[in-house]
Amino acid sequence: MTRTRTRTSARGKLIVLEGPDGTGKSTQAAMLCDRLTREGYAVHRTAEPTNSSIGTTARQMARQGASSDVLALLFAADRYHHVATEIEPALAAGKHVICERYIPSSIVYESYAVQDAPTVARYGWNVEQINGEMLGEVLPTPDITVVLEAPLSVLVQRIVGRKDGPDAMQTEDVLGRVRNGYDVFVRHARIMLWNVAVVDADTTPVSLGTDVYVAVRRVIGGPQKEDACEG
Repeated sequence: MTRTRTRTSARGKLIVLEGPDGTGKSTQAAMLCDRLTREGYAVHRTAEPTNSSIGTTARQMARQGASSDVLALLFAADRYHHVATEIEPALAAGKHVICERYIPSSIVYESYAVQDAPTVARYGWNVEQINGEMLGEVLPTPDITVVLEAPLSVLVQRIVGRKDGPDAMQTEDVLGRVRNGYDVFVRHARIMLWNVAVVDADTTPVSLGTDVYVAVRRVIGGPQKEDACEG
């Protein structure tokens, strides 16, 4: 049976889900994608770092303890490739793109997650230089960034309860710095006039899903017929 889709010349919206590990981004991305699809929206779901060779290398180098500068360049390269080959084509085709992690993750995890202040100052600047200078030109600015937040104790409990347990970037110390980093990001993003919505993730997935949907629904237009969630 041939699938039919309504063509549209309207550009899609870039919807970014952010937040520390343990806030439920993957679950919420899947729920949001399914709900919007059922309502007739054309949706493409994706995530960073990607599963491309660049993204895979970035994750491997991070586990091997590569330097901050190397990781900043690798994750940025993965993002540029991601935008060129997946995000931008989907947006141009009129599809709303739901992306787990984007530039804010680089700013937070690759600067605030490190311990010493000099590294934060230097590395945070490098991350913003690499990503920020091309924002709005090569890298599209999100139409909405939904930041999921939860108390540190909740994040730790959820991650410890996972089958594979926490990794080096999911210790209580690192999670605390990351959580604080997102608070700083939100303040600066609003100064820069980014559309940011902060949602309390210390609740059930269904309740959280409703809050995420309400925030996103404010920025997307009328639905375009689509019968499957891509990604």
